[in-house]
Amino acid sequence: RVVFAGLYSSGKSMIINTLIRHDILPVSDETCTAKVCRIVHDGNIGNAVTLECFDSNMNSVIGLHTFNTDEACLNFFSALVPLNPETSNVKIPDFESIEIHVNLAHLYPSKEMESEFTLTIVDTPGTNSSKTRGISDNIYDNLDKQITIDAITNQNKDMVVICVDAQNYENESLGDLLREIQEVSEEDKGSFTDRFLFVVNKCDLLKYKSGENINRRKEGFSKYLMDKKRWGIKETESTVEFVPKIFMTSAYIEYAIQKGVSKFKKDDLYF
Repeated sequence: RVVFAGLYSSGKSMIINTLIRHDILPVSDETCTAKVCRIVHDGNIGNAVTLECFDSNMNSVIGLHTFNTDEACLNFFSALVPLNPETSNVKIPDFESIEIHVNLAHLYPSKEMESEFTLTIVDTPGTNSSKTRGISDNIYDNLDKQITIDAITNQNKDMVVICVDAQNYENESLGDLLREIQEVSEEDKGSFTDRFLFVVNKCDLLKYKSGENINRRKEGFSKYLMDKKRWGIKETESTVEFVPKIFMTSAYIEYAIQKGVSKFKKDDLYF
């Protein structure tokens, strides 16, 4: 399992759409992924996509639907998780998670490895998604954050990809995640190295002052993450130095390249 987490509107869904090469997760400046969504590899499905919804006990609540086009799946998905559920007139059965099956063979290092493990990508709600959903209390905020913390501390050692917006990554929500990562790091005695990745997305929107470049921005984010005093992480003799693996990305440009840039209007391509 590879769990994608982070701040809302950091582009998680766009990154995942680009990775899986299917335009099926809703993308917006507001919170889109209000439910946990699992994307499971199925090498026998061809270009089709299936979608099913489950309750907390993994009982099917909304039965299996098969879509032959991304557009049909996206429309169905969007109806399940409307941006404004409080004002939506659509009556949707209560469910806990969405499971999508799609062919992810291109993400395996080799054809032979498909039989070794089933790749599952998990898209989670943003850690501060309640701010755009108009919810005044912190119930959703805490739940969303807990999903990520559960992934970090999971005994199955899930890989966790934490996404942030290159233009706006300073957020206290990261502190809770970093404290958990530090604790896990000390327990694992360094074996955490490949488990946690940080993706700084929307780098194409960055504006630089004289003498700045993308590498300096990357260094700045690394120092921000490693500032133990900021996050309330106490230094001890057993403290393992956590060095973050950071990737600077622009999922939107890659998405446009996959779709064919000629299909986009000039105003749509903001680079």
